[in-house]
Amino acid sequence: LVLLVEPVLTLLALALGLGQWMAEVDGRPYGIYVLPAVAALAVVFIPFWETAYGGFSRLKNASTYWAVLQTPLTAQDIATGEILWASAKGVVAGTFLLLIGMALGWASPSWSWFAIFALFPGAMFFAAVGLWAAAWVDRSTQLLMMQSFVLGPLALWSDTIFPFSRSGRWAEILTWISPVTHVVRPIRRFCAGEISA
Repeated sequence: LVLLVEPVLTLLALALGLGQWMAEVDGRPYGIYVLPAVAALAVVFIPFWETAYGGFSRLKNASTYWAVLQTPLTAQDIATGEILWASAKGVVAGTFLLLIGMALGWASPSWSWFAIFALFPGAMFFAAVGLWAAAWVDRSTQLLMMQSFVLGPLALWSDTIFPFSRSGRWAEILTWISPVTHVVRPIRRFCAGEISA
């Protein structure tokens, strides 16, 4: 339950707060525009932190992984389990947000379910990035730097809060480089019921 509080509060703060000043974005009410973005950000931050900080603690502080390696499990088994578990948590949070969006009329009830095809790969990608970061950093504070200087800017620079297509060609190119964009845009299309090849 605690896992779901922050994304829901973020959704409500953006949709109800900024939505007062941004009535429509790309021909859609702002709530419909921002819902997929908050769902995508849930599958960015939740899996990343689950594997990054959790993995760091289990690897370097508690030495849990070293104990597990004394069993028949391999390092690949541990990594796969960590990534799948963190991905599941991110997908649950993203799906919960989509359910709220459907209840509020901000997402198509018939097509939004297909957003799982964007939620799950996105969650797996960022869970893997988090586990990679946990393996390479020396101190947990370096993980905070990764959030401040990598994930935070990616979260803002990926057609999440407002579209960068209006900001010029250079901004649009930078937006397409961001992996978060490729999670947000398919979810947005499914939520709007705009399905095409």
